[in-house]
Amino acid sequence: MTTPSLVPATPWGERIELLPKHMRYAASLEFRATTGGLFLDVEPSAGKTSAIRHLFDEAIITVPEGIRCSVPRRCDIRSGYGQIGTASAPRSSNLLVGISAKLDDDTFMNLTCTGVASFRGGSDVLRRSTKTVSGSAFITTNAETVSATYRWLTRRQLFGVGRIEGERSPRRSSKEWTLAFSFDLYAAF
Repeated sequence: MTTPSLVPATPWGERIELLPKHMRYAASLEFRATTGGLFLDVEPSAGKTSAIRHLFDEAIITVPEGIRCSVPRRCDIRSGYGQIGTASAPRSSNLLVGISAKLDDDTFMNLTCTGVASFRGGSDVLRRSTKTVSGSAFITTNAETVSATYRWLTRRQLFGVGRIEGERSPRRSSKEWTLAFSFDLYAAF
């Protein structure tokens, strides 16, 4: 017995154009974290150093379908955790960050980000005796909130393109780093 084929007749490698999609800037994510190895401790907001916000101070974006969505003007980060690498591969470029933020309508949002971090000098640069590090990162997000205003964030995956700048903390042991993450988040429609 044969089953009907659900795969298109054109093989995957023979496509001649990209699948149609649109990307739209949604917000920026900035936070600081400390690390002494595998795990990150995301610092709470302190003034303008950590936040989820819209850089252009706009309250509404219009998605390609014509739907108007509210965007947060500023969300303060309350707590967070993270990890660069994995327990089985501590020098890998895997990046995981979880953030709890207070939205501007006094509700909370949990944002989970997964992706890759690419440091200049290789993935184990945090274990070397350098004083500063820099690199780039790419993340995808998953948001959870009870806010009716920002519920669209739970239905759309945001993609973040950003950078990482870090330096060894002078007031801590020489193995600990303070890393500043900065992402532009885009929604795919």
